[in-house]
Amino acid sequence: MSLRMNAIDELLAVVSAFAEARQLSESRVSTLVFGEGTRLKHLREGGDMGARRVARGMSWLSSNWPNGAQWPADVTRPHTAEEAA
Repeated sequence: MSLRMNAIDELLAVVSAFAEARQLSESRVSTLVFGEGTRLKHLREGGDMGARRVARGMSWLSSNWPNGAQWPADVTRPHTAEEAA
């Protein structure tokens, strides 16, 4: 078994840190990121999500990351559109 987290585990780790930093429920974060309040619950229960949707979610979280909050150290942060320009 790999020591590296899979993409969904990374997404869920970032979501947890975001929710804590913003003091939001995971359901609210799920609505903000995916437009579905139960999407993250579904993932935590073993559901799946396509790679593109995971990448879009990670990009949204990175672009909307709260100032002063620490991105999870074991997850690579994607570049935002502003950084690429």
